[in-house]
Amino acid sequence: MSGEHQTSRARQTEALRRAMGPEILTPLDDPKVVEIMLNPDGTLWVDRLGEGMRQTGRSTPCGRLPSSTPWRPCSIPW
Repeated sequence: MSGEHQTSRARQTEALRRAMGPEILTPLDDPKVVEIMLNPDGTLWVDRLGEGMRQTGRSTPCGRLPSSTPWRPCSIPW
């Protein structure tokens, strides 16, 4: 991977982490988490090794943010 590509990837990753908020950032840092799902209704599910899938809360579903919101978590290129 080129240095330019690595820099771009690091910036995209950081932008994505900032946009997601603590509801998703916290499970992302947990090594036991194998899957994070955000359903269209805003229900957030986390699957951890040894614990299974659990509803952990709610988050603003993609595409349903107020028009005044300056960013949309789903529009960050990956």
